[in-house]
Amino acid sequence: MEENAIIQTLNVSVGEALKRNQDGYRAIYALLITWEERDDPGIALEVERFENFLIESVGAIVTPYQIPSQDPQIELQETLSGFISKNRHTAEESLFLIYYSGHGDKGGSEKRSIWTA
Repeated sequence: MEENAIIQTLNVSVGEALKRNQDGYRAIYALLITWEERDDPGIALEVERFENFLIESVGAIVTPYQIPSQDPQIELQETLSGFISKNRHTAEESLFLIYYSGHGDKGGSEKRSIWTA
């Protein structure tokens, strides 16, 4: 997908979330996932801008998270579980956003996604 198409799709999605929040989400929780060791120095600024937008525009409760190089799968699974578990008391009335900034792969014959740095 072309970069402009991705940006346009994200804008539409966020716009829809804003409309629904006016109808009364109890809270909007956002987990912004990046890699501790980045291969693109511009990522930090991109994520910071997105974080500020979420906080200022929709009052989101933002949790930045950097996937470590040591035991990344275990650490990420624990973080995702904790993110949902910590906020489960409002889950039915809340919006959960998970933003991942990194690369992905098909995962071979297992038909699952693999997140990579």
